Amino acid sequence: MTVRVFLAALGCLLCLLAPIRSAAAADWRVTAEVDAREVYLGQSLVLRVLVPGDAPAEVAVPELADCTVTPRGLVHGSRGEDGAVVAAYRFELTPRRVGECRVPALRVTAGGETGLTAPVSVRVLPRPTPPKGLAGRDLFVDAVLTPEAPYADQPVRYTVILYRAVAVEAVHVSPPEMSGTSGATLDPLPGQRDGEIEAGGRRYAVTEVDYRLTPRLPGRLAVPPATAVFRGGAATAALRGMAAPAASRGTAAPAGPAREATLAGPALAVAVRPLPAYGGPVPFTGLVGHLELAARIEDEAGPGRDAVYVLTFSGTGNLREAAPPALSPPPGVTARLLPSEAAPGEAAGESAGEGGARVFRYALAASGPGDYVLPGPKLAVFDPEAGAYRLAAAGPVTLRVGTPPPDPALAPPLRHDPRASRAAPPSWPWRLGLGLLPLALYGLAFLPRPAWRHGAGAAPPATPTAVAEALRQALDRSRAGDRRPGEREAGVQALEDLDRLLYGGGPAGPAAVDAAVARAAKILRRLGA
Repeated sequence: MTVRVFLAALGCLLCLLAPIRSAAAADWRVTAEVDAREVYLGQSLVLRVLVPGDAPAEVAVPELADCTVTPRGLVHGSRGEDGAVVAAYRFELTPRRVGECRVPALRVTAGGETGLTAPVSVRVLPRPTPPKGLAGRDLFVDAVLTPEAPYADQPVRYTVILYRAVAVEAVHVSPPEMSGTSGATLDPLPGQRDGEIEAGGRRYAVTEVDYRLTPRLPGRLAVPPATAVFRGGAATAALRGMAAPAASRGTAAPAGPAREATLAGPALAVAVRPLPAYGGPVPFTGLVGHLELAARIEDEAGPGRDAVYVLTFSGTGNLREAAPPALSPPPGVTARLLPSEAAPGEAAGESAGEGGARVFRYALAASGPGDYVLPGPKLAVFDPEAGAYRLAAAGPVTLRVGTPPPDPALAPPLRHDPRASRAAPPSWPWRLGLGLLPLALYGLAFLPRPAWRHGAGAAPPATPTAVAEALRQALDRSRAGDRRPGEREAGVQALEDLDRLLYGGGPAGPAAVDAAVARAAKILRRLGA
């Protein structure tokens, strides 16, 4: 009956806890997002899986038939106005074919919770059609700008495309010379893309090299042509046999050694749009792109140690030019920008238009213990896709400062209070035990102890000498008031025989000694019974 009552109570408790667990699980949601909904074949995009909390998560990304998936690490912090902590797991998607690149629902497991993201799809457009100047050419250099009409301070992708219908030994690409142009900067991007196309009944090997072009001033920007140096006899012969006009897209001219030729690409004229006027309540720091802010406390404050406040800028655009914003700590807290800055997703090789990150760290010092709420910074960012300014804000975070432990050096010295010992009740069992301890030690050391334990179940001594001594002591004890004189006489005779064999000096065989010992032991047991 007791077991049934216990099981029933346990079942009721589990039923009460089940709705709480379900409600907590309902608030745990994972989402997936991409930084572009439309890309050209050969371009890459970033998939972000946002997981609530800071526990390590496992994102199961299956093999995709339409895209190649490459993990790119994670960025974690707080997100949104509520300051909820999330971790953004990043994956690079490279489409394999034209059409729709579909990412199914991804299973995410973290902290004992499991969730599914919503499916995400990206439209993959075919590569731009081959330029008209490619017809009849064995070698050709082209250049494209994406997007073609950027805003001021908006990084865009400048791509140099090489077309080769003949074999060459080596190709060296030189970007446009922009050092004398104050209205733009050009930076190389890592890697290149290789592929093949058919144009005019011929197959061309295509190589694309990307650069980041950032126009600084609105107006018309002239981008000089890029050049490519081809090495090889076939390349030199192909360039010499071209009948390309000087005003056409490519200008060919043999240069350097006989087996080396240089081909120039087109010059581009870019119309740079100015940013619209801004009159918002928060400051505009010149950031152009899609930006998100996340804040978190990395190291809590401790004795002699400041807390570390981490602010993460993530998204697309001119993130490399982002300046650390000033914090607005509450009263009692001071913030100091740390000189070291980590940028896990942002580097000189970040692709234009793809996701990146900048991380700024601040040291927080509190004047005393307590909970301090730090509001997240707010910035105005111009979104070139929407053509408008929007607010990027980090959620508030709480700095918890505990009470420091007391300093032992400041504690008062310890003093003995005799009144406490006098007021304490006497411990008589301990005193009695300590008083009897000397008597017990004396008795163990000096009082005689019997060498033989008497009793029916006692075992006789092991050696003949011990048997003789034990029998002698037993006979001495049985002299007074002995009710069995016959046993004593037999014992005396057995002791004499044993003494003669042991101490008489005459010949004594082992069998005789064993027989005498057995007879003495038998009498010894009867005397002790």
